Amino acid sequence: MSSRPTQPGTKPRVKIPRLHSFQTMPLWQLMSAANDSKVARRQRDVQMAYNWIVENPKQHITKATLTITSDWGAIDLLTPSAFFARDPSRPDKTGAFFSKNKIEWNSGGTGVRLDEEISFIIINDGSPIDIALSHGTTGSTGSSGKIIAEFDGKPYTNDQNWDNNWNTQNFWACSVDPHGRRSRNSWAWAYENPENTENTATA
Repeated sequence: MSSRPTQPGTKPRVKIPRLHSFQTMPLWQLMSAANDSKVARRQRDVQMAYNWIVENPKQHITKATLTITSDWGAIDLLTPSAFFARDPSRPDKTGAFFSKNKIEWNSGGTGVRLDEEISFIIINDGSPIDIALSHGTTGSTGSSGKIIAEFDGKPYTNDQNWDNNWNTQNFWACSVDPHGRRSRNSWAWAYENPENTENTATA
């Protein structure tokens, strides 16, 4: 590097070479090459701490309610990092189908309108989620049914009769409860409590 001539009394300007590329590496790899033996010895601790944080993210549990005014209805979760589960404090008695990314009541419909309310929980990292709401008609009248998903104090309503079949409407970036109860690890919780995410209904 070379400096350009400057006026008396001013600092020389340094010519900085262009940056063509750069490389990143984990902190623990840098620590392992440190001259300070104390730093080098702690590299494994830092790596283990990082792995624990990645594998055990803080999770939010948001209470939610699905209200169906139709002969059938469903909610689909479009966000891969989140999932549905039964709410142990509010057992479902509608016979609804539950999976990690879908809740459906009365699949196939009956042509007879009913009013059903399904309680469930959403488990994720606290980020907004994307959902799809679908419903049937109100039965023999052929008029539009309705389905409402409510969580974080906000109702998401689909009362449109798009095709008189699925009548699906998507809702993007729906906020979850920012103060929702946290679990130690949502995926571990689901696998330790399979009855809350499998499609076995409680009558």
